[in-house]
Amino acid sequence: IRVLHLAPSTSLSSPLQCELFEVNLDQRPSFEALSYVWGRMTPGRHIFCSGSQLPITENCEAALRCLRHHERPRVLWVDAICINQSSNEEKSVQVALMGRIYGQSARVLAWLGKSSE
Repeated sequence: IRVLHLAPSTSLSSPLQCELFEVNLDQRPSFEALSYVWGRMTPGRHIFCSGSQLPITENCEAALRCLRHHERPRVLWVDAICINQSSNEEKSVQVALMGRIYGQSARVLAWLGKSSE
């Protein structure tokens, strides 16, 4: 599977940046899994990932902005980013692994959306 190393930032508004790395679940890598409602794609929402700009949903962007650490990278598995969304073959393989991915993560982070206050 791929996991992302989300670059740290002390500013909520700074651009989202990450690097993707392949890991082997059999080697019990340390990562957190993010669970969230995808929502709709909003133009202009993206993350800079391993030299490319990837579109992400508004909910994914909000979660990553709030969850990134201030001083060190955060290692996450985020389905929309770690699975190649343009490959039906990869999506079917990864969907079959999702129970194992969530089960082996150090923690599952559930994003319920922005606070209404």
